[in-house]
Amino acid sequence: MGCPIAEPTDIADAMGNFQPTEGDFMVGQEGSAQYYEQEWIGTLTQMIPGKGYMYKSGKDGQIHFKSASTQPKRFAPKKDSPKMEECPWTCDPYLYPNIMPATLKLSSHGADADVNDYYVAAFCGEECRGVGQVVKNVIMMNIHGEGGETITFRGLNRKDEKVTTFVESTSFTGDILGTFIAPFTLTLGEEVTSISAIQSQSKADVLYNLSGQRIIPGKQGLSKGLYLQPQNGKTKKIWLK
Repeated sequence: MGCPIAEPTDIADAMGNFQPTEGDFMVGQEGSAQYYEQEWIGTLTQMIPGKGYMYKSGKDGQIHFKSASTQPKRFAPKKDSPKMEECPWTCDPYLYPNIMPATLKLSSHGADADVNDYYVAAFCGEECRGVGQVVKNVIMMNIHGEGGETITFRGLNRKDEKVTTFVESTSFTGDILGTFIAPFTLTLGEEVTSISAIQSQSKADVLYNLSGQRIIPGKQGLSKGLYLQPQNGKTKKIWLK
């Protein structure tokens, strides 16, 4: 559905004439929000004219928006709006037609791990399909795809910069993966690589991806993403956009 209001509006205000059900989802290309404990919470905070949205509810009904405005207003973002994490992985939300909103928690040795200690991203092979943000002690992300792909996850520890795989994987369905009440659990698995391990390399022309694999550019060059290049005992981060 589109946004019938003339200016960017908070989801709760835009839907002021409609009572959501606990667990309802609003999904946009750049983020999603869940109706949880009587409020909309997530990486999507507003409905914006010209953008398209999907809505998933636990019951049948009609959505009633507030009366459409005729005069657009100047808009300033809320100071407490969630900010996109400065994650080393990037994802283009416009490459694929479908979205799988994910709500995740982390586990290590049978106990919950602190989601604030990690950058988390979803992958199909070596291609990043989604980047997480921390919201209310869970990780929320939009995973992008077509359908049927195997999606895996990786985490980068913010303190020691070690990249870790997660035990769990999932198939891309274009439906909801986890909620605030029942997040999808990712269990910390094997360490893939670390920047400190790559620092021992000496050749300046050597590049690694964040899986620790040495990269040899093909005829088409390197794909977009973050690479690591050892130089004089240190590691330089190289962004290709």
